[in-house]
Amino acid sequence: RSASLRSAMGVGSFMNADAMPDKPCSAESDAALDCMASNTYMLVQRCAADTDQTAVAVADKAAACGRLALASAERVAGSTQAQLELGHYDVFLSHLQRNAQDAIIAMQMFLREAHPGIRIFVDVDVDMRDGLSQTIRNGVQSCGTFLLFITDGVLASSWCEQELRWAMEYDRNIVLVRETDARHGGIEMHDFFRQVPSDLLPLFRDNIAIPWYREKGFRTVSVHSILARANLEDTYSDGIRRLERTRRDLQAIFAQPEQPTTCFDIIQERSLTLRLVFFLGGFAQFRRRRVQRLYDVTFSLSFWCCALLCAMNLILRRTPHQLFATDILSAYVHMPAWQSWLVWRRCVHSSSCTDLLAKAQATCERREKLDMALRIGGRVVLLLQCVMVADVIIGWALPGSLEAIPLKLSGHHDHRDFVLIHSFVMWFLIPPVVAAMMASYVMFAFMALLHCLDIQATQDLLSECVGPLAGFYGSPSKHMAVAADMQAASCSGAPTVLGASPAQPPQDLEAGIAGDREIMEATVDGMREKQSQSALDECLFETVAELLSTLLDGVQTRIDHTCRAIGGLWLHLLAVATCQVLAVSCGIEARAKGVTSPPYQWWWAFQDFFHVASGTVVLVAALGVFCIVTMSISKLPHYTHHLLSRAGCLALRQAQVLAVITDRPMGMHICRRCMFIDFPKAVGYMSLVALFVLNNALLLLDSIGH
Repeated sequence: RSASLRSAMGVGSFMNADAMPDKPCSAESDAALDCMASNTYMLVQRCAADTDQTAVAVADKAAACGRLALASAERVAGSTQAQLELGHYDVFLSHLQRNAQDAIIAMQMFLREAHPGIRIFVDVDVDMRDGLSQTIRNGVQSCGTFLLFITDGVLASSWCEQELRWAMEYDRNIVLVRETDARHGGIEMHDFFRQVPSDLLPLFRDNIAIPWYREKGFRTVSVHSILARANLEDTYSDGIRRLERTRRDLQAIFAQPEQPTTCFDIIQERSLTLRLVFFLGGFAQFRRRRVQRLYDVTFSLSFWCCALLCAMNLILRRTPHQLFATDILSAYVHMPAWQSWLVWRRCVHSSSCTDLLAKAQATCERREKLDMALRIGGRVVLLLQCVMVADVIIGWALPGSLEAIPLKLSGHHDHRDFVLIHSFVMWFLIPPVVAAMMASYVMFAFMALLHCLDIQATQDLLSECVGPLAGFYGSPSKHMAVAADMQAASCSGAPTVLGASPAQPPQDLEAGIAGDREIMEATVDGMREKQSQSALDECLFETVAELLSTLLDGVQTRIDHTCRAIGGLWLHLLAVATCQVLAVSCGIEARAKGVTSPPYQWWWAFQDFFHVASGTVVLVAALGVFCIVTMSISKLPHYTHHLLSRAGCLALRQAQVLAVITDRPMGMHICRRCMFIDFPKAVGYMSLVALFVLNNALLLLDSIGH
């Protein structure tokens, strides 16, 4: 919808009546524009009838743009007719009929083909009602560009010379085009200069003549060069083509189904397995508000019902209870899962996440990588989901069912009703809770993937930004080399007036003075050229450096938005996961030492496996995704330095850029940029946890030995 709005508003912004250029065109172009505007208006009206309320609002705006296009077309048509009556011309073709008549006819045809609506003055096609001389003079005066077609003897014609002088008198844009075929009057420029009057010679030396070729491929280049030199690249006919493209874009936009707009939509659109996991975990999105509200309420009630039953079991201490610390974790694990549900639903609808998603999907290559990662990740997540659900059902729901049902049938109560209700409800509530946790882990990995794709896109943009520097440093000016050679020659012993011998003949002395003057002029020209190149180097480098800094700041800014949105959740999950691993380790050690009185039950193994596996997965995922993003973005300064070196940039320039782009740390962080998460910190943290678990394992083995 946003894309359709941008396209529709593009029609209105281009066809705005105040911004429309008053360029003349043919009656066919006016009719074409009127037809395009009418078609656009009818298109958006038809599409508005077939879409929902939001698309109707978009189509209404587009329809207003279409009406504006109609009004603008009528206004421009009237303005064009007035200009035609005044005799305005885009190009005046001056040529020698004796050897250039066929080339001029062909040039007219190809110019009109490349630029419909162009107005060309050719003497053989114009009504001479005001007399030949006055008509030609008026044509030169009213033209935008004066084109002189250079052939052998063109300035020998008094008419061609006079037309050129009138163009200079009226300060017209003069474009020179020369024939390249000698059979049709082609002549080399150095030979043509001998035919040019002395007062017109500077004009031809200061302007480069466009060669006119008759071969199709080269002729196209000549035509486009003429249009560019005549400033006709962005005129009325280009507007017609733009309007036609906009009309086709509107058709394509409204013909396609609505595209996914959030991370949830993208994930569920690309992977059926993840769609199932997200549906069970409370992250599904529905178009109807009532259905969405009912879905959210149902998930919330089921989620908190499970949390309430686990909390009540802490007090009643019924099956499947375990150690008090482990039971506390079993009840508390609902808190980070609920926080994940709230945080991710808020994060994916933020503007920063939408911008990141758009940049990560900008090219087909990155979209293919995203699709592949979602397909593979969806299978892995579904497998983990099934394993975790089976483990939790066996560890929490099955023991109570096996114990409570026989006692209920025999007539014994003693809180068995609660055990039966607890175990029965857990069969239905465990899958959504586990799915909510798995969906949260998927979102962490998905956001890391988006940031990695964004960093990859930034690398491509960095290469494009450094490209102008490579072209500048890779092809130094020949004039600078010549000036440097001249200066070296002057410093290496070239004759000067002071060095001339008094006994030299006057002729040799005058020749030496003339040579010194030429060397000094060449040296001054070289210094001026060097100063100009230095100023260009400074301007170009500052521009490229600013672009590089902006690109890197943009990547880090998007990372900052993500860290602010999920930093608290990340810390919460990391703390709970660490407690899960350590609690199970300590519980097993306590049972081995005989500190706890209850004997080890068979379902405790499944509960311990859940806490250890869940905690380990969270630790590895939480630390891993942050470290991967930090490592990827930390390579950008080195990559930039490599690009600058390959472009031939000076070492001082490279140091300036590196000083700008490395003035602040980059990567994923927590606590408002107080700590950046990288591999050394992650390895250190995991090592501490592993050492604690290893210590408990050694104590367990020691107690078993005794």
